[in-house]
Order: sequence, then C-alpha cells, then structure tokens
Amino acid sequence: MLEGQDENRNLQIFAQSLDIQGRLQLTMGQAEAALATWRQTEEVYRQANNQSGVVRSLINQAQAWQTQGFYPRAVKTLEEVSQTLKSQPYSIEKTVSLRSLGDALLGVGDLEKSRQALEESLTIAEL
Repeated sequence: MLEGQDENRNLQIFAQSLDIQGRLQLTMGQAEAALATWRQTEEVYRQANNQSGVVRSLINQAQAWQTQGFYPRAVKTLEEVSQTLKSQPYSIEKTVSLRSLGDALLGVGDLEKSRQALEESLTIAEL
C-alpha cells in the first residue's frame, strides 16, 4: 500500500516540476517546447489519477496554442475542458478554464460566446 502511495506522490511531484518547466519555457518564448512539456505533464497527472492536474495541463496547453496564434485549437481544447467541468462543482479550474475560453474565443472573433464565457467565469469567481 505504501509503495503505491509513494509512487503516486512521486508522480505528483514530477508533474509539478514539469508544470514549472512549461511555465518557464513559455515565459522564455518557447511556446512549442512548453506545449510538449504540458502534454507530458497531462500524461503524468493521468497516471497519478489527478483529474484537477489534467485539467490544469490542458488549460496550459491551450495557452501555449494561443501564444503560437492557434486560437481555433485553443478554443477546441478549452471547450473540451469546459464540457468536462460542466457537471463539477465550482472550482478555480472551472473559473480559469472559462476565462481562458473567453480569451481564445475573442481571438477567433466570436465576441458573443467570448462574453458569455467571461461572464460565467466572473460569476463563479465572485461566489
């Protein structure tokens, strides 16, 4: 039992370190490398059975897509995240995913859907 807990804890720590690496890469203008790192982060969180970490990784991937100008790809990823979170209770991940979706929709020129996503994000954030 303890071995499984140790392995899970190690996976969590590894995923967190990858997340930090991805943030550094994005900050340094290496969006493609950050995307690859966050894909790896997503997989490690899946192995650790950490749904919240998977969601954060997908949001980060969408941010990397946006940084590269691939707004439609970012929208697709964030819409999938929003569907996953729709039935979940309010959370920081839900708020951030909706805000990110609103930003990405703005990037593709869908102003009405952008406004709706941003308003929903704000409503959740104010609760």
